[in-house]
Amino acid sequence: MHNFTETSTFLATGHKGWIMDAIAKNSAAAIGIHPRFQYITFSRREILSPSNFKTRFFPKFSPVNLFIHHSTFIKIADQHDLKLFKNFVFVTHFEKPMRNMLPEIRKLMNADRILVQNTNNARMIEQLGFDPKNISVVYGAVDRKFYFPQSVSTLKQELFVLIVGDCKPRKNPKLIERVIDFMPDVKFIIHGKNWQAYTTLGSVPRKNVQILDFQLARNPTLMRTASTVLSLAENEGGPFPLLEALASGTPVVATDTGFSADLISNLNGVLLSQNPKLDQISAAIRRSVELKNEVSSKDLLGGKYTWSDLGKQLYKGTKLGHLDNE
Repeated sequence: MHNFTETSTFLATGHKGWIMDAIAKNSAAAIGIHPRFQYITFSRREILSPSNFKTRFFPKFSPVNLFIHHSTFIKIADQHDLKLFKNFVFVTHFEKPMRNMLPEIRKLMNADRILVQNTNNARMIEQLGFDPKNISVVYGAVDRKFYFPQSVSTLKQELFVLIVGDCKPRKNPKLIERVIDFMPDVKFIIHGKNWQAYTTLGSVPRKNVQILDFQLARNPTLMRTASTVLSLAENEGGPFPLLEALASGTPVVATDTGFSADLISNLNGVLLSQNPKLDQISAAIRRSVELKNEVSSKDLLGGKYTWSDLGKQLYKGTKLGHLDNE
């Protein structure tokens, strides 16, 4: 006999095993929520799977439905009547140019709550007419069992700038490549996949850069021992590595994208413009490296942004319960 939950959580099949999956599951587990997780297909090839076909055309809704990523909500709302339920949508970021997305974004007005990762997106959705009382800014979470500051100074450790994440055009790989060449006296470690595909860092190796294929097990140590974490992305919802770095006592240098402006101050890093020049990036990195020596033993988030915090925000209004996942 099942003890039914009142919540269903919807994700795209492409989210399985990715950060979006972790956001939904880790935050739910942290507060004892057991939603029914359902994965929605976006391609014809995926529909060929019987289970995917069933979920795509016959999803099971609950009194409260949480949609991870706005595209998931839009896909289902276009095919099913959701008026009988409470529907929450977790928005990461909107692709550019924004004007091309307005028709889709306006479909979010049919949701009961919208959760965004930064105040810029909250402001934009409010300007489209959504009730600000039903918009929440939800930054993300970090596990303090893995991400925590050092107990000793970094002065005697090797200086290096860390770049974390799988490469894609919006991560601004060409600018990162230029920064590496502009600062030959500084070591860079890139921890992620596909950087050779978007840069010449693989075909034309540099003495001051090391590329490591991403491994979750070594990420906390890299975060803790890095002199600074660098993000030069052109578009972000987060990025999550900023939270992990700050919790580890490592200052960050980031462009004004995602929640960077919400979290970065002169006490924990340097916030750059969206189109910084090489000398500005270089100066910011050197300032952040100096700052590391002062803050390496501090949690630069002050203990905030736990998975429990995130779960309470994402699943607000949800009762505890259990249901075997489909």
